[in-house]
Amino acid sequence: MLDMLQQCLKVVGITMLRIDGSVTSVHDRQQIINRFNSDASMHCLLLTTGVGGVGITLTGADRVVIYDPSWNPATDAQVLRADACALFPYV
Repeated sequence: MLDMLQQCLKVVGITMLRIDGSVTSVHDRQQIINRFNSDASMHCLLLTTGVGGVGITLTGADRVVIYDPSWNPATDAQVLRADACALFPYV
C-alpha cells in the first residue's frame, strides 16, 4: 500500500520520506524522523502503523492520515495518540 501512495505522491511532486519494515536500524529511523521534523521541504512522511506506534514523535506533522489501518486495536490506538495532530483516520 505504501508503494502505491509513494508513487501517487511522486507523480504530483510531493516530497516525502518513508519508514517501513525495511528500516531496521534505530539510528536510520531516527535520522529520517529528525529530517522530517526539521526540513520544511519534506511534506509527507509515509510510515506503517507497525513502526508508527513505537515511540515516534512527529513534531513536524500537522496532520495524520491513516490510510490502511492494521485493524489491530492495540496498534492503531498507539498510533492515534497524537495530541498535537489533526487526525483524519481511516481514509
